[in-house]
Amino acid sequence: MRARMQFALAVLCLALWNAPVFAAEETPGFIHDVESSTSLRSAYWSDSRIQDDRRNLWILGLWERFQLGISNNSKLVMDGRLGNRGPWQPDNVSGDLREAFLALTAGPWDLSAGRQMIVWGKADGINPTDNLAVRDFSLLTPEDADQKSGVISAKLAYTIENCRISAYWLPEFRPNKLPISDTDTTCYIEAAPEHPLEQWAVRFDSLGEGADWSISYYNGYDKNPDFSLWPVNGPQLQIGLDHHRIRVLGADTAFNLDRFGVRAEAAYTWTEDPQGIDPFMKNSFFYGIMGADRTFADFNVNAQVIFRYIDHFADSGALAEPIQSLARQAALSNNQFDETQLGLFGRIGRTWWNDTLETEVAMLYWFRHNDYLVRPKIKYAWTDTLKTIFGSDQYRGPENSAYGNLKNISTTYLEMQLGF
Repeated sequence: MRARMQFALAVLCLALWNAPVFAAEETPGFIHDVESSTSLRSAYWSDSRIQDDRRNLWILGLWERFQLGISNNSKLVMDGRLGNRGPWQPDNVSGDLREAFLALTAGPWDLSAGRQMIVWGKADGINPTDNLAVRDFSLLTPEDADQKSGVISAKLAYTIENCRISAYWLPEFRPNKLPISDTDTTCYIEAAPEHPLEQWAVRFDSLGEGADWSISYYNGYDKNPDFSLWPVNGPQLQIGLDHHRIRVLGADTAFNLDRFGVRAEAAYTWTEDPQGIDPFMKNSFFYGIMGADRTFADFNVNAQVIFRYIDHFADSGALAEPIQSLARQAALSNNQFDETQLGLFGRIGRTWWNDTLETEVAMLYWFRHNDYLVRPKIKYAWTDTLKTIFGSDQYRGPENSAYGNLKNISTTYLEMQLGF
């Protein structure tokens, strides 16, 4: 049923894309500007990115973004996708209305409402303050940004000189999708929060000539689930995916230092288990990242140091089975397997042949268990509208580590994109 609803939303998005064309012809004074982009995608993936043992998948997808400028001070934005995962069967087809919102501007005031993708953070790729957007970690797409989607929200922002303060109300809850799947012995049950209307956030931005920085606060539900053990009902072990309330205070900054671009971002998250008593609930934690990038002889090099600290940490190894195994899985999924974690993120990239060829290699390495993720990627633009992306995600490390636990979903892909 959910797949059919998402399919209907995606079809509606495409239908609305065509509608303004006729409106523009009939009422040219009403329509200010129309922008749209369509991307047809076909790809091969060696692994499904989910721990379900599915291999050698052929993917077809349609991505559509549409923006209608109603006047100089208002616009309507819609963004959706539709595609399959594996053979063309009803259960393998899914869609998502990633954005559908109306935005208005009146002097220093900005107001927007609808499903919006609100992305926070200035660090490159890893953002501790990014708590409002939804992410599907299992979605078969080469770009991390394409895994993100929005939630229904209302935003009110006020800008004065180089400062902006924004307030958000987030009445819709949508969880992140982790790379886990039901098995013959285990069944995962998503448990939606009881009070999704009670979610809000505020953010203050300073946009200066020397440095940009911001402070943010989020009070809502954790999009990454905690695991709980449900009563046995049948042959499968039932595991609940519970989303508890969190409060997150974050800050970020970006500035130039000589020829280096410096970025830093950090957040402290208060959970509902600040003393670390419940083995099935995250502890409060600190998460920070800092680094710099610079271009050397046409190569762009980026390096960032990552640090995580878990308050009132307790080792799940002291628990009895089956609680120990479940607590261990939850700790690995939520990066709470160790009290402290120190990591290094690096990326090196270069463009060639008048920017028609882009190459990069990214790596994230955790020192405690020597586990890591390597992601090489090559993009080639055959024409202005046709490009190929070839890449791989390779997880390595011991089994009792965040990335070693994911080595069975390492994958290689080849995707063709036709845009118009």
